[in-house]
Amino acid sequence: MLDENHRVIPQTITESNGQYTFSGVSAGNYRVEVERQGFQKNVIAGLSVASGENQLNTQLRVGSGVETVEVTAEPVAVNSTASMVADGNRLRAVAKRPHVGAGGGIGSGSGGGIGGGTFRAGVANLDEARAMGEAAASGQELGDLFEYKLKDPVTLKKNQSALVPIAQTEIEAEKVSLWNGTTGSGRPLRGLWLKNTSPLTFDGGSFSVLENEVFAGEGLTDPIKPGERRLISYATDLGLLVEAQKNNQPQHVTRVKISKGVLTQVSELHERTLYTARNQDDAARTMVIEHPARADWQLAKGAKEPEEKASGEYRFRLEVPSKATATLPVEEVRTLATNYQLSAMEEGQIGLFVKQGTITGEMAEALKRITAQKTVVANLEEEMENRQKDIDRIVEDQGRLRENMKALRGSAEEKALLQRYTRQLDDQETQLEALRKKIQETEAQRDTANAQLEKMIGDLQIEAVM
Repeated sequence: MLDENHRVIPQTITESNGQYTFSGVSAGNYRVEVERQGFQKNVIAGLSVASGENQLNTQLRVGSGVETVEVTAEPVAVNSTASMVADGNRLRAVAKRPHVGAGGGIGSGSGGGIGGGTFRAGVANLDEARAMGEAAASGQELGDLFEYKLKDPVTLKKNQSALVPIAQTEIEAEKVSLWNGTTGSGRPLRGLWLKNTSPLTFDGGSFSVLENEVFAGEGLTDPIKPGERRLISYATDLGLLVEAQKNNQPQHVTRVKISKGVLTQVSELHERTLYTARNQDDAARTMVIEHPARADWQLAKGAKEPEEKASGEYRFRLEVPSKATATLPVEEVRTLATNYQLSAMEEGQIGLFVKQGTITGEMAEALKRITAQKTVVANLEEEMENRQKDIDRIVEDQGRLRENMKALRGSAEEKALLQRYTRQLDDQETQLEALRKKIQETEAQRDTANAQLEKMIGDLQIEAVM
């Protein structure tokens, strides 16, 4: 039964005769959901509950389950009660191994008993179920499927059905409280950490948990193969309150390496999550905290190891005494690498690294020698560019003189000006020859200095832990 905010108020299960009772329900509008494995879910919305006693009759339509049975002429009535149970009351009495009653009838699966649901039939209580001994069916794997076979034929009257026990066995289980931050609630869930120690596959579907023969909760699970471990949850644990706080630490460089002309700074980003669990109950709790396992993040050295790593998450165990508070710190680290080309490094960048403390003094001195050699190469290249500009200017001036000489033909000043322009051209040719020779010399010096720079960069090999 859910209130107008879709919060579950009470839950109950029917008796063997199909009757059910809700008590302590206040007057108001409610939503009732009736579910049974093998039947379609029935939802009654907008149910108005008045003060006093109220009655509501509901029906369930048969779902898609299929079961094959053998029918003989002898009529025998089978009075059956259906429910898949996990006895939470036996957790301590049987070394934390609850009895799980399982059987098969009109449930999930297909064909002649393949994959049937899990039920108990004709049993008044759990002690009686355990006294029944061996189940009436055996199972075997069929590739990714599994099959249950009845050991003895089942006789039914016309228009009747039966629920046949399939598995009645003990399996390993531990009662825990499960918390996952993705739920958005500070309350964890009651759960069972199961291990299928039986030779049978348990089919997926709904399950119910009884504590002290009283309904404690229900949930859904996928098929559990023999030897498989599974964590299932069935109700909210109102005795625990969990809080998670994250603290990101500044990124810092942990290792620096110079090799093959590249400076690599390896830095680490630390993130610490502190889980605080407050137990408000008189009984101690064993908590399982699910922490997301993110790509590129690892647990820091010295951090507590998880109980197990599932798909996309770590599972940590935390013991919380009664009326006490317990904490679980989880520290993770992410490694980042940043590369810098030595050939493109400037003096100002080296100074910044020194100020930040992200390189050693030895590295700083070596990098300064490289930048000084880069300056020598740059100065020689600048000198070559200036000489080339002088050549371009003289060549342009020679072109102007030759145009003037053409324009003087037939004039009175032709002879005197031609002699003057000719002397200027001769002087400029001498300058051009000297400039070209100087460029060749400077180019050779530049090549030598550049070779020294490349050797300095290639030979520099330093590694340090910060």
